[in-house]
Amino acid sequence: MTAHDPIEIHEFSTGIQIEKTETGWVSGGFTTKYMNQTIDPIPPGVLEAISNREFALAEGASSQIPAMVGREVIGHGTTWSVVAVVARGMDNFGRGVSLYRYFLCEGQGQIETILRWMGNAKVFDPSDKKVLRQPNQYTPNPGARQVNLDHRPELQALLGQSPPIIVPASQKCTALILDQMTQQLSPEGGRSWACNVAALEHPEYFQVIYPTDAKAENLLRRVLSSRPSRPTLVAGDPGIRKAIKAVVDNRLKAEHMRTLDNALNNPQVDKEYWQEVLNQEGADQAQKEKLYDDRYIRLLTLKSILRPGFLFDFLGWLANSKESKKNYVFSLNFQEKILKLHPNPIATLPQITENVKRGICILFTSLISQPQIIKEACYLLMPSSNSWGLWAGLCKYSLYPDMEYDLNLMVRYAHNTKGLDFKAMNKYEEWRALFERIKSFWVDDRYTPQRQYLPLAQLLRDIEEYQLSALFYQISEGNVPKAIYRKVIPENAESTVFGLAIAPRRSLGDIFDIDIAIGDSKIPLGVFSRISIVAFLLGGVVGGVGGWGAHNAITSGNVNITWLNLNINPFNSRNRSENIPNEETHKHTSLSPENSYKYDQTERAIADIINRLDRPIRNAIANQKIPEEIPKGLYKSQSADKKKYVENIVKFSVKKQLNFDSLQYIEIVKNDNNWKTFSNAIEKYQEDKQVGTIDGFITPGQKTQELLEKDILSYLGLPASDK
Repeated sequence: MTAHDPIEIHEFSTGIQIEKTETGWVSGGFTTKYMNQTIDPIPPGVLEAISNREFALAEGASSQIPAMVGREVIGHGTTWSVVAVVARGMDNFGRGVSLYRYFLCEGQGQIETILRWMGNAKVFDPSDKKVLRQPNQYTPNPGARQVNLDHRPELQALLGQSPPIIVPASQKCTALILDQMTQQLSPEGGRSWACNVAALEHPEYFQVIYPTDAKAENLLRRVLSSRPSRPTLVAGDPGIRKAIKAVVDNRLKAEHMRTLDNALNNPQVDKEYWQEVLNQEGADQAQKEKLYDDRYIRLLTLKSILRPGFLFDFLGWLANSKESKKNYVFSLNFQEKILKLHPNPIATLPQITENVKRGICILFTSLISQPQIIKEACYLLMPSSNSWGLWAGLCKYSLYPDMEYDLNLMVRYAHNTKGLDFKAMNKYEEWRALFERIKSFWVDDRYTPQRQYLPLAQLLRDIEEYQLSALFYQISEGNVPKAIYRKVIPENAESTVFGLAIAPRRSLGDIFDIDIAIGDSKIPLGVFSRISIVAFLLGGVVGGVGGWGAHNAITSGNVNITWLNLNINPFNSRNRSENIPNEETHKHTSLSPENSYKYDQTERAIADIINRLDRPIRNAIANQKIPEEIPKGLYKSQSADKKKYVENIVKFSVKKQLNFDSLQYIEIVKNDNNWKTFSNAIEKYQEDKQVGTIDGFITPGQKTQELLEKDILSYLGLPASDK
């Protein structure tokens, strides 16, 4: 469009039934449709602003002078400049009514255009018939006199105040002057002013207001002094607050989520804004005071949707409730309501969709260093045969395919191929950061596994994303549990995922094709490895270090047996009767769900210690500086590898630091009583060390693990780990 092209100015008016009178007409009542409109459909953002009373004068307060309201409406992918002219009319009972005539141009900064085309205010006029899709045309006059506030120092001085600014009724002012003032207040857009108004329903949502007279001015000042001040005036603020209120009060409608999705497009709606409006409903209070009624669960679930960086904190808040499964059900119910109202959120809630996907990228990155909420993350992302949560559904059908698409390009990217067309990596900086961190595995065939990625592998296993899980198992442990390997590698196929070679985790039967003699009988080794009686047959110090997912060396005659704790999906995906994982089917079937979870956390924490102490312990073995108290059989065996030695020494040291000798490791998961014995030892250690939380298990990355690691290093006489 050139400077000389005409600009389209659309319009529509309040819909009423017209009743003729001797002197003209009166209103016979409002209709459900607008009249005299040139545009169809009316832009949804404009309709939303009207519905939220952003143009509304207080009923009964209008004067005989037409009032005007100018506002830029941002949302639903577009910006509209709108001017509403509000005139006084009468109904057929002799009562006053406010009648609105709206004028609008697409784009920002067009309010002045509407005012110059209009000249004098064009009031509601039922006889001024309009034709649909034939808007008013206006070609701006480049020589028109511009509004210059330099000649109005008294008005310029007002711009130093915080909005809403009330221009004294004693000053001479026009709509064009008010518009110029808002241009200086908000050069980036989002302008709002009201001219010749007696009263407004929401004066706090305007930048500049010009009252009709001194009485109106006093009224407006009193109203504003009684309402909370806002640091910034945000376009669409009334509707946003109304939508949030409806959500937390369990009155959710489809339009409420559309309003919030629309707000995410508004550049004025930033982190501070969301913080303010959500805290006004009690978000910070719920988090600090650990309030878990369903209202607060809906509120913090909503906060996780609107602020993707909060998702990790939300899951931590659930974990602290000690009834996280029960409380997550309330969150899931809310998510299901959203999906019932918006069955295709990718199309109808595009910004919320992007927020949800970004939240998972942030969550994945956070789990690498803070895996303590892995159970709650599994609730969030686990697929279900009955229904889907918002995060689970959008990730399954939108995010994971994009991640896999990107990973399929990794071989070329890692070897510096340029111009690759990525999907998730181009949209989510958190995924890009993780992508860059793991790139080296495709470059160096002799890479050292990095165990910090194990929580991610385990989560992806639990939510049945087996290809991604296999990749992160290979990266974290150098091999893939056979059950997962078989799901992702067909028979006779190349053993790679996303171009990275993967190896199946080897069991006893894979390593040795021999029989084990027990008395006069011979049992195939593959069968023998699965018989729990082995725990009782193998005694001594070495038996005492068995279990905890490790390659524990046990020597029987000339055969070195390596135990391997195969990872099994902790949730039974074939018989789900609930919308979240059934903890009763957890992999440690002999333990209660609660104790099984605590065992898993402890197992992960000790595995992390093993990984972190790998280098100093290897150096100590090489330099023969292992304390005499440590049995030499733990680290001197012809066929055991160095990693195995480190593991054996750490587990022996753990038992020493916890003063725990009553059970072998392998017996701890036999039943809840055995676990309780071990848990009591951890609890006693936590009490002695004055750990803040005495809970009887070791949370990965938390204080108990940190202190235990330091004590083991001290016990072994070794310097601190440099990892």
